[in-house]
Amino acid sequence: MERSATGAEIQADYPDTRFDTTTSLSVERLQKPLARAIEPLRTGQASLPFEMEGKWLVAKLIDRSSGGKPKPLKEM
Repeated sequence: MERSATGAEIQADYPDTRFDTTTSLSVERLQKPLARAIEPLRTGQASLPFEMEGKWLVAKLIDRSSGGKPKPLKEM
């Protein structure tokens, strides 16, 4: 995707696509298909498309929190 586009512009270009920008979540709280998709990823990598609950998804790993713990609210 074009990195210079704003979130609103990207959503306007892809009206049938839902963007979820969850920033920090423990892997234990993820559904198994999503956890399996992000497990092999390195920071900045995106997964291959995978199906979950009848929808096709792509996950991008922004960063891993140290020790597998979520970031404090103040950092988010």
